[in-house]
Amino acid sequence: MDLLNRLAEFWPHAVALLTLLSAGLASAHAVLHKRDTRAAVLWIAFIWFLPLLGPVLYVLLGINRVRRKAQTLRGAAIRIQGPELPDGQAGLRPEAAHLEQLSESVKRIVRRPLAAGNKVEPLVNGDAA
Repeated sequence: MDLLNRLAEFWPHAVALLTLLSAGLASAHAVLHKRDTRAAVLWIAFIWFLPLLGPVLYVLLGINRVRRKAQTLRGAAIRIQGPELPDGQAGLRPEAAHLEQLSESVKRIVRRPLAAGNKVEPLVNGDAA
């Protein structure tokens, strides 16, 4: 009987802890991964005003799994085509080796390497565009 009394006293605390933990994790995910701030705010309100049900619905409906799957597939499909270059040139031709630092920065920022054959053409005004 003593064990049943302890469980009866403990389970509301366990449910409250589970509610706070799930709401906190779901809210953090919404803040970090939602592009639209209105959507993030609405999901966070939904998560906190519907204890336990809000985080479950966010996990089921609020996470864009299609975009994540596309990003992983796109990342796996990226391959640099063209002649093999010696190490240290970061995929650049020998005459552009001085741009190696820029190439590494771009690769870290956009998480895609520079590819051969691309060019940038600055457009001066709207008519040129």
